[in-house]
Parts: sequence; structure tokens; C-alpha cells
Amino acid sequence: MKLRKIIAITTFLISIFSLMVSVKANTGTTEISGTINYDYINEVLELTNEERIKNNLDPLILDEELTKRANQRAYEIVYSFSHTRPNNQEWYTIMEDLDDSALGENIAAGYIDPSDVMDG
Repeated sequence: MKLRKIIAITTFLISIFSLMVSVKANTGTTEISGTINYDYINEVLELTNEERIKNNLDPLILDEELTKRANQRAYEIVYSFSHTRPNNQEWYTIMEDLDDSALGENIAAGYIDPSDVMDG
């Protein structure tokens, strides 16, 4: 489904939240905690849809499963800022069991707020 693919791409872009990383000495574990900022997610979605409507495209809707996976990738990116997952697999492996044949990942860093992300 083409729309689902577009949502997957956009969902990665809008997984914006505040995270903290702490490494526990001598335990080999890393703790990542944070709060998902749904206000920012919804604002980026709204800005994206405004642009889509200007271009005669259907608006996007959030997909619960894709959002869950995008949030997981956001946590992983805090641990390792890379398109490679902490387990050394490629980023798209988080989506392998989905029916989509075309996916993409955009990592946005250093932006202050949703409109800054969209202007970037």
C-alpha cells in the first residue's frame, strides 16, 4: 500500500522526543529513558499535511504500529546515531515483517522545534 510506505517514511521523521542516556559502569548495560513528545509529532504531521494538500496530495495519518517502531528507532539512534541499529543490523530490519516494499529513514538532529525540522 503506497500510503502506508509514505507514512513509514514520515513517521521516522516525526519521532521527536527528549531522551537521556546513562551508561552503568562495569555492567555492560545502557539505560535510555525519555518522554515521547506527541505535541511535536502531531505538529510535524500537521505541517507535512499542509504541504501535501498544497500539492494536491492526500493527507497522511499516523499508523500505530509504524509509530511504535519509529519510536524504537529513535531510542536506538540515541544509543548510536547511525542508520545501523545497535545490534549491527540495518535500520530497515525493524520493518522487515511489514508488507511494504519501499521504506526510508530520515534522521533529524539539532532542530529546535517542528517547524525548524520542516524548514531544514
